[in-house]
Amino acid sequence: MGLPELVVRTSTMSFADFSTPAGLQAFDNYIASKRYIQGYMPTTLDLQAFSLFGKAPAAEYTHALRFYNQIAAFSEQERKTFRAGGDVPAQIAGSVKPKAVPAAAAAPAAAAAAAAPAAAAPASASNADTSALDAEIKAQGDLVRDLKAKKADKAEIDAAVKKLLALKEQLKAAGGSAAPAPAPAAKEEKKEEKKKEEKKEKKDDKKKDDKKQEEKKEEKKEEKKDDSKIDDKLLKAVQKEGGKKGQDIIGVHEMGGLEFFCTSVDTPDGNLELVNVCLDAMNVEIDEASEEKRGGAAPVGKMILSAGVEQLAIVARIPDDKVEKVNVAEWMKIVVDKVGGAIVGTATATYAQAVIPANKDKGRFPLKMRDEAIAVAVEYLQQKGCFPKDSGNDSDSDVCYGDDAFDQFE
Repeated sequence: MGLPELVVRTSTMSFADFSTPAGLQAFDNYIASKRYIQGYMPTTLDLQAFSLFGKAPAAEYTHALRFYNQIAAFSEQERKTFRAGGDVPAQIAGSVKPKAVPAAAAAPAAAAAAAAPAAAAPASASNADTSALDAEIKAQGDLVRDLKAKKADKAEIDAAVKKLLALKEQLKAAGGSAAPAPAPAAKEEKKEEKKKEEKKEKKDDKKKDDKKQEEKKEEKKEEKKDDSKIDDKLLKAVQKEGGKKGQDIIGVHEMGGLEFFCTSVDTPDGNLELVNVCLDAMNVEIDEASEEKRGGAAPVGKMILSAGVEQLAIVARIPDDKVEKVNVAEWMKIVVDKVGGAIVGTATATYAQAVIPANKDKGRFPLKMRDEAIAVAVEYLQQKGCFPKDSGNDSDSDVCYGDDAFDQFE
């Protein structure tokens, strides 16, 4: 059963002769920047022009060939939906009037290719033909995406998609393979969103990593703080030693009139803060009600030294009424200048503190430096007339320095 004859609406102008090179070239130039002769949707004007080709244009007329294949892809039913076209554009107008042609003759690629793909292959077997189809498929894909982006009528979108699929079938029958169509706008948007999300996730991950690093740093700082915190048990031991030393010092002061004293303490173990705690315990007011009396050495000027593994810590304090005899800032500076180390914080006439770091490579050990510092400190007091000079009768040279001097005053 033959296909019904396609009735073509006659326009007010005729076409150029597409059987001649001049006519084909005119049409190729005109359609180069267009999908259809008029507008973005096919009209009866496209069918009229298509009927005048007779066969696919030569490969050199790339745009004309694309147009031919595009119209050929529409089925008879689809062609009946084409809206009426206007006048033939002047660029492709001429003396050839379109004729009413059978739909079967007007659609060699769509209907015939579906029934007999092999028969359609010769007409589009060349590389040029497949290239034209590739271009047409890309153009049709762009149209589909454009329609979807504009939210066109569903029937219009479906028709455009159907045509795109038909073009791909044509290309497949011609031995070519369609390049993957770009993702629809919605998919592209999703891809962009996904990229943004991944980028955001990376930033968030980096922030989390940075936060973790900061937390680790803070933890280490806290650990150091914890390490530097004074243990309650140790604190009590330091205070106990300081309290006992205070009692010994005030005893020597009361029996022998000694106003200044240099002594070492062990429990602070070179910790400057603990040496200050120890000194405070020496100077605390005596609790007469307590069974074990401690402290009471505030009237005596003192320099306290504690040797640890890493450093020698020194603290000196004198009562305000003794500043005319001894200046603590000067006293501490002489010790530091002679033995090494540095004053910590601000030194005043009544108070100063310093540390002298150990240096194993140079043979500088805290215990040895403690003895040197005591000797320098006592020498300063002797020069000021504030400490008795060694009579030389005792072979132990550090009598009167503190700990070993207590026995001789008992």
